[in-house]
Amino acid sequence: MSGGEAAVTAVLYQHTQAAYPIRIGVLIALAATVVAMLFLPDAQEARWFLNAILGGVALLFAASLVLFWSMTVRVTDETLEFWFGPGLVRQRVPLPEIVAVETVRTSFWNGWGIHWTRRGWLYNASGFGAVLVRLRSDKRLLVGTDEPDALADALRQAVSRTAGGPMDG
Repeated sequence: MSGGEAAVTAVLYQHTQAAYPIRIGVLIALAATVVAMLFLPDAQEARWFLNAILGGVALLFAASLVLFWSMTVRVTDETLEFWFGPGLVRQRVPLPEIVAVETVRTSFWNGWGIHWTRRGWLYNASGFGAVLVRLRSDKRLLVGTDEPDALADALRQAVSRTAGGPMDG
């Protein structure tokens, strides 16, 4: 490669999943906030203050709707990447850090979004399918997807190519 050429990263897998539970929940909360703003009693002295607070809450809900509209998962020949919405909330894991991959099911109690579970950090837009990714650091990530087998297969193949042999899971 000459000095002016950039290395090309091959995309081995990419899938975007709509975040319907998050969309519905945030839209309901946003609508309730707007309705509360519209129906505050006129005689209330602190109406402007309550409207300012509710307006701020409504803006946070609207921003959350944009940020968590969908989730995209990509496996390249170098990394596992996943992000919500436009990509401001993003994770990137180098393939050499991955030691095992396993398809798993999450439960209703695990929910959606980003949070800690007993099996590790969960990143999930919708549904209950996920891939449990174990890292060299003993950290575990649950990557939610409606294509858990396809994602796990792509990760196993990509990690095997990088490591030069088969992996666990």
